[in-house]
Formats: sequence, C-alpha cells, structure tokens
Amino acid sequence: MSNLANRRTGASEAGGVELAGRCACGKIRYRLGANPLIVHACHCRDCQRITGGAFALNLWIERKFVTREGPEPKSCRLAGGSGQPHDVFFCGDCGTYLWSFYHGAPGDALFVRAGTLEHPDAVRPAVHIFTRSKLPWVQLPAGARAFETFYKLDEVFSEASKVRLKANRAESA
Repeated sequence: MSNLANRRTGASEAGGVELAGRCACGKIRYRLGANPLIVHACHCRDCQRITGGAFALNLWIERKFVTREGPEPKSCRLAGGSGQPHDVFFCGDCGTYLWSFYHGAPGDALFVRAGTLEHPDAVRPAVHIFTRSKLPWVQLPAGARAFETFYKLDEVFSEASKVRLKANRAESA
C-alpha cells in the first residue's frame, strides 16, 4: 500500500505489523487479512457509551478479511450515531466489544475496535466523525479531517479503498 493510501486509510506506515487482536480474556481471537478501508475516530454518543471513553477507534474492513478463532461472539442491536441500527459483537465471557456491523454502511463490512488489536499503535484515525457530540475537552490533532456527522465516501476514501468497496458491494448484492 502506498504511503498516500496509508495516510488516507489510517493504516500503519511502518508496514509488517500483522493486524490481529483478541478479547480481554483471550477466548476470541481474530486476524485481519487486509489493511482497513479506513480508520474512524467516532465521537457519537453511542460509541462513547459502549466504549466508556471519549470516542471509538474503528477499522472499516470487509467481513471476508476478518478471520475469527474461538467461540462465536454474542451480539446486540443498537442505534448508531447516524440513527441507523448496528449490531455490536462482544465476547460472551469477558464482554469485550470486538466489532460492529452497521446496517447503513455499504457492502458487507465490519468495524473492528482498534483497542482490541495486539498492536493498536499500528493504526491511527484518518478521519474523526460525529464530532458534533465530541466531548469539549478532546482536542483533535492539527490538520485532522473532521466531520460533524459522516462524510461522502468519494471525497474521503483512497482510490484503492474505493475499488475494494465497489467490489465488496458487488459481492454482497
């Protein structure tokens, strides 16, 4: 992946770091077979609530690239920052939220919580979304791309991510 694509998606520029993670108790483990399409720092109230923090850091990646080991995660349906439903998947033993499936997002993709990665420092947000509900003491980095709600995919996604998303939409249609 080129450095431009890395900057646009928020993927690691160091390269060579395998994107793999697990829940807190280690019963559910996963590997990502590709870099994310993009990495979001989501500041919606729902993400604040389910993470217990100021925002969630999510890796948007096609479901086919997420390989899971261990028990099937439990899930529940919530309303996202957009008002669209999303299913949140978590370990039934320790309760760690691993990823979400957003019904309003195009294609068959998951939004993996970066904090569950073995090396969460391998990714950084390419965009900050739903900043209308950003906590006032959170300071975004200078020059960070930020949106009060969501953004237009064609204006933010890298060319490589646009191609992958188009293929994923066709596969899941």
